[in-house]
Amino acid sequence: MKFTTNSKVLTRALESVEAAIKQKTTLPIATCILLERDEDDHLRLAATNLHLHSIVEHLKVQFAGPPPERPARIAVPASYLLKTMRSLGDESVTFEYSDSFRLTITTERGQYVVSGFDGGDFPAIPGVDPLHKVEIERDLLLKAIATSSFAIGQEPARLAMTGFLFQLREDGLYIVATDSHRLVRFKVTTAKCEGTADVVVPGAPLKTLGRLSGQDTCTLKVSKHHVCFDFGTASLTAARIDAPFPKYERVVSLLKNERRLTVNRMDFLAAVQRTALFAGTTIQQIRVDVSPDSMKVSAEDLERSHSAFETIPCEFEDSPEETGKLTLAFNARYLAGVLQNIDSDDVIILWGKADKAGIVHPTEQIPGADLFMLVMPIALNRYA
Repeated sequence: MKFTTNSKVLTRALESVEAAIKQKTTLPIATCILLERDEDDHLRLAATNLHLHSIVEHLKVQFAGPPPERPARIAVPASYLLKTMRSLGDESVTFEYSDSFRLTITTERGQYVVSGFDGGDFPAIPGVDPLHKVEIERDLLLKAIATSSFAIGQEPARLAMTGFLFQLREDGLYIVATDSHRLVRFKVTTAKCEGTADVVVPGAPLKTLGRLSGQDTCTLKVSKHHVCFDFGTASLTAARIDAPFPKYERVVSLLKNERRLTVNRMDFLAAVQRTALFAGTTIQQIRVDVSPDSMKVSAEDLERSHSAFETIPCEFEDSPEETGKLTLAFNARYLAGVLQNIDSDDVIILWGKADKAGIVHPTEQIPGADLFMLVMPIALNRYA
């Protein structure tokens, strides 16, 4: 197999698939990128970490000669290939490999030879025979992942929370993430779902979706054991997490949040971040005292005799049976995470009891989306 392509174009494709490679593995071929000529006369690049996910890119290149009678493929160590391509300028590069699994890279200034492996021994990329499909705009999918990622759990013992819940419904696609301290539900109202299903997908692979090339529309394919995000010329296939996701709808339905707070998002975020510098290091507790037209954000570290407070304007509409004031306590990191991942200038926070989750909405939704977040308060502890 011999082909010619542009070094920068190939580098982008290599960086895309390289995200699937597990850095620590005892199987040398698993650190490689598979190069092969596909049936459409494109260069197919593939990488996998064996268990969690795999990435495939199809790149238009100029092949020399007709397709061979038997498959032309080689697995090349990713590190050598990427370092070489990144070091080149924007130039034409020719690749040729022999039956001895040696890849020769030729440029205007020299020649480089890399020893690879038989592509036939490369781990199989799982196929996806879809039970359900979803058509979703690329930008909205990437926005949903970027907005929700901060709320994914990090505890392996709570496996489902380390991933995203994808809910296929007649009225759109719901993407949910939670670590039990905060929750994000990003509904893509323009998504077209074929059938209904609840699917838990590992969080780590989806953070690399933005690297993939391809179309402006993604086809999400759901099979019994896998999920494939297909962008046409590139795709990511991930194994489903076989664990129950928390029943978040029940939690939301039980909330009686009639106390409405409207505040400038950046003012609130800045106050939280500054006062948190003076909070205790254990849980970074901050206190929020809300009155009809202002909000006091404060923190105290009794061990070091530090304290701070800020007052910012707000609008607070209390329920008739309440006092018109509200006192809450938060872990500053959890509250800041929520405020950092909303785009609107102002946020609306609906509260009920001081020990129940608050529902956070942007004042303006992204076209084609419906976003809300939950943030849990903590018990007010004077010695935090």
